[in-house]
Amino acid sequence: MKIKLLLPVLAFYCISLNYCFSQTNRKELETEINMEIESKIKDLKEEVESQQMNPFTKNIYSEFAIDTFKIQYLNRRLNGTLKLNTTEALELIKNKTREYEKLVEKYYALSKKQCNAAERTELVIAQSAWKNFKIKEFNWFSKRFDGSPLDTNYYAEYCEIIRQRVLNLYFYFTDLTEH
Repeated sequence: MKIKLLLPVLAFYCISLNYCFSQTNRKELETEINMEIESKIKDLKEEVESQQMNPFTKNIYSEFAIDTFKIQYLNRRLNGTLKLNTTEALELIKNKTREYEKLVEKYYALSKKQCNAAERTELVIAQSAWKNFKIKEFNWFSKRFDGSPLDTNYYAEYCEIIRQRVLNLYFYFTDLTEH
């Protein structure tokens, strides 16, 4: 009788212990990858600096390249190194999406500063409409696929929508600063 009660407790303990070790390993790996990223940023800056372009554009491009490099490199390395289950893969995509959302806000704010009054009004309206779309899109798929194996695919597509908005705002900001 005691053994029957002890087996579920032991199984839970082993699973919990494995989870703790995998979380520790992941955090250590993330720290290692972040150090790699920092060491590669210098090379990335040098590569951008070697290109022929307007010096101001070069600075903007360098910053954008670093911003996006950090997100992509971390995700690529974690995906390639860890054996992620569906839940962990989904969490990685969600983290990537949050990082892109920060860049949306960054390049929106930078663009807004560069605009004249008429352009700023249009940009604010467009950004508000985009945010409304983003919220509706997220709500639509999260209600249908939450917890499903398809959830990862749809969240990856949602992440791509956010990444595309970053690109649009970056190109708009670049255009504003050059003209």
